[in-house]
Amino acid sequence: MKRILLLCSIVLLSLSAGATHLMGGDLVAKKDTSGAYTLTLSLYRDVLGIPLGTTEQVDVYVYNAATSQYFMYQTFSIPYNYALSTALLPSFPYGIEVGVYTAVFGGYPAGKYRFVYNTCCRNGAIQNMAQPLNESMSLYTDLTIDSTGNSTPDFLAMPVAYFPVNTAITYNPLPYDPDADSVSWDLNTPIGNYANAGAPILTPVVGFTAPPAAASGPFTMNPVTGEITWTPNITGNFVQSFEVKEYRNGVQIGSIIRDMQYVIVPEDTNNNPPAFVSSSPFMTNTAQNYNYIYYTPGQPLSFSVNGGDVDAGANLQLQSYGTVYQLPVPATFTTSGTGGNISGTFNWTPPANFNKDMVVLFRLRDNMFTKDFTLLMRRSPTAIVEMGSIANNVKVFPNPAKDKLHISMDLKQDLDGSISLYSSLGQKVRTIYTGHMMKGSFRADEDLNLAPGVYFLTVTGEGKTVYTQTVVIQ
Repeated sequence: MKRILLLCSIVLLSLSAGATHLMGGDLVAKKDTSGAYTLTLSLYRDVLGIPLGTTEQVDVYVYNAATSQYFMYQTFSIPYNYALSTALLPSFPYGIEVGVYTAVFGGYPAGKYRFVYNTCCRNGAIQNMAQPLNESMSLYTDLTIDSTGNSTPDFLAMPVAYFPVNTAITYNPLPYDPDADSVSWDLNTPIGNYANAGAPILTPVVGFTAPPAAASGPFTMNPVTGEITWTPNITGNFVQSFEVKEYRNGVQIGSIIRDMQYVIVPEDTNNNPPAFVSSSPFMTNTAQNYNYIYYTPGQPLSFSVNGGDVDAGANLQLQSYGTVYQLPVPATFTTSGTGGNISGTFNWTPPANFNKDMVVLFRLRDNMFTKDFTLLMRRSPTAIVEMGSIANNVKVFPNPAKDKLHISMDLKQDLDGSISLYSSLGQKVRTIYTGHMMKGSFRADEDLNLAPGVYFLTVTGEGKTVYTQTVVIQ
């Protein structure tokens, strides 16, 4: 009961608005093995508001490349999926309903489509927009339908969390792409009113401002891991949405908007926040503020993550999320401990030919509040043949890069190979050079035109990866 009354008082202040009490949502399209697509709308609300409906409506638009515009294609209703929905989420002080709506569609010609969902109106207690009761919550996703069986980006972690004021927090929705396409993410202004005028008219909310924060902890989203950091300095309800864009061969082919409401409650000196205590030798990239660990293909990787809470009667929970748990050779995560001490053990043996970077999230919860620890798992440099035996003076510049990239090296011998750029998920996004490289001075130049993010430049020769370097594109 420590903070329940305080939190409920904030929620009850918004009851007079008569709003839906939606806390967030997203819209995802995924192709299955039969060739059909499943559209999934997920809505999160507190059960003190108006109940969710049994059906929701989604408008579908098709993109006309000749006019560079979307046009109305279809409208259909998607039913409430009782098997996937839940009336109450565990470990929250009052009811949180997850309403999931699904519909199967197919037979669409190849092309680019936009799916739009809209509901009115927002929670009147939202403090970082001018007129929340006059604003709808609008979500959309862009999907390119082609022969590859493309799906839209998605998220692995739910957008429901509560945080105490004046406390540094971390939270990661864990954006990813199920097709291993390159993705980038960023904060964006939430979409308010929506009009169907033959083409979708999506209007940003009026008077939106970033969630308020202490000067030392603004609301930011890490470009490498997707982790959100924030030190809220005001109690109340705040909204922030973000967009994930999907790229293939340097061309954007999809996107998704996630809308999320954050509830900030008063501090309680009788309840200390949980904290991570890492017992494994994780490394930190201080320039971009993320943690990472190396793995070696074909070799077992095992490490532990520990959490603690000094409060009497604490009941910690520790969970982990990531695409590494969905691979053909998946990782496992087990926990042990009770009360205010908990330990989690991560185990994984990557295949011998595995070379992707993987983001894994660990979420610590003390019944009500959460604390996230995000870790980037990178292929060990020791698993790569060193370039020094073949070349001298390898230079990749500028780094960070924006429009152009230059690679130079002094080869000790002729080399048949290639120079390529890969996304953080291991998807090749650009072949810079392929063919015969003569002994002596060699140089390659490339115009980038790629989404901002972290990439990996690799040089291959004689069928082996002989050099790799991280490249940051701004």
